[in-house]
Amino acid sequence: MARSNQLASLAVDIVINARRFRSTLQRTRGDLKTTDKSARNLSRSITGIGLAASAFLIVQRGLNLITNAVRESILAFAKLEKQIVDINKIAKQNVTAEFFQLANELPSASFQQISDVFAASARAGIQGKEALKEFTKSALLLAEVSGDIAPKDAAEGMARLINNFDLGTDKALRLANMMDVLSDKNVTTAGSILRMSQRLSGLAESADITVQDLSALSASLLATGQSATVGRTAFSQLLVKIGQDILKAGGLIGLRGEELKEFFLLFKGNALEGIKEFIRVLSKLNEADRQNALKELGVQGNRIQQVLAVLPGVLGKLTERA
Repeated sequence: MARSNQLASLAVDIVINARRFRSTLQRTRGDLKTTDKSARNLSRSITGIGLAASAFLIVQRGLNLITNAVRESILAFAKLEKQIVDINKIAKQNVTAEFFQLANELPSASFQQISDVFAASARAGIQGKEALKEFTKSALLLAEVSGDIAPKDAAEGMARLINNFDLGTDKALRLANMMDVLSDKNVTTAGSILRMSQRLSGLAESADITVQDLSALSASLLATGQSATVGRTAFSQLLVKIGQDILKAGGLIGLRGEELKEFFLLFKGNALEGIKEFIRVLSKLNEADRQNALKELGVQGNRIQQVLAVLPGVLGKLTERA
C-alpha cells in the first residue's frame, strides 16, 4: 500500500511539473522528452503493480498530449515568424507591429488570411505602413461580409480599382462599405459587385464613369439576374454603339430636335447619364419598336436584350451611395 501511495504521489508531481514546463516552449519540449523517457522506464519496473501502472499510463498519455500540443505550437510560431519575415521583405519595411495590431482588431481573421492579404496588398503597390494596414483591413472586411470571395482576391480586386481610378488607399474602406450596402439593396454579394466592377473598369474609365457609379452600375446589372459576363457585354455594347453615333442612337428611340440635341450633349458630358436616359426612353417603346431600335443600333443577342429590358427597373440604384 505504501508503495502505491508513493507512486500516486509521484504521478501528481509529474503532472504539476509538466504544467510548469510551459513557461518556455523550447525548454519544455526537451524536458518533456526526458520525462516521457523516465516514465516509460519507471512503468516497466512496476509492471506487476496494476493500480500504479494504470496511473502511470494516464500520466504518460497526458504527457504525450502536452508534448504534441507544444510541438504544434512551436511549428505554428515558426510558420508565423516566416510569414512576417516574408511580408516585411515584400513591403520593404517592417510592418510587424501593424500585423499584430490588425490581428487584434479582427479576431475572426486567421494569421494566414492576414498574411496573404498583407502580401497581396504590398505586391499591388500599396505603400506605407498605415496604408497597408488599413487597406488590408478593408479587404478582409469585404471578404467577410461577402462570403463568396477569398480575402486575397478581394485585396487584389480592390487594388486594381484604386489604381485604375487613381484613388487614395483611404478610400478603400468606403468603397468596401458601399459595395456591402449595394449588395443588400440588390440581393447580390459585395464580392460579385467587386468582380463585375473589375470587368467594367476599363470601359468605365474611358467613359469617365466614377468608381462609385461603376459599383452601383455593377450591382444593377447583377440585379437583372444575368451573369457578370452577360452584364458586361450588354453594357459595353450599349456604350460603344451609342458612342459611335450618338445622334443616330437618339433618333432610333424617337428623339428629335431639342430632345436629340440634349441627349447628344448629355452623353458627351457623362456617358453613364446618357446611357441611363437612352434606356429610360427605350423602355417606353412597345416591344416591336424596342427590338427594332436595338437591332438597328447593332446590339446583338437575346440575353443581352433581356438585360436591357430589365435594367430600367433597377436603374435607380445607379445613384445610390454608401
